[in-house]
Amino acid sequence: MKGATELVLARSDESLSPRDYRAGNVPLTMVQRENIPQKTTRVETSFLPLQYVDLIEDIFHAALAVVLFGISVGAFYQSLMRLIKTQPFFPNGMIQGVNDVLF
Repeated sequence: MKGATELVLARSDESLSPRDYRAGNVPLTMVQRENIPQKTTRVETSFLPLQYVDLIEDIFHAALAVVLFGISVGAFYQSLMRLIKTQPFFPNGMIQGVNDVLF
């Protein structure tokens, strides 16, 4: 293939790292290890231990999921009943079903 760049090794050692691979004359790595900024550690403070905060958050998310699932089941049931009871089914029932799904 003309114009395609082949992957070539920058040097031929026994131990090669991703830094050693090049595409043409351009190295495939963007940042050298020496130029990576050091991460600073952040200490979180709280009135409650973080284990309790995580537990409360998990319980809240589970309760929220149950409530939202209940709402979705109720909305599905209501849409289904309106679809069945609408007379005449075509076209009024079909329009009602589309409106229930969209809104």
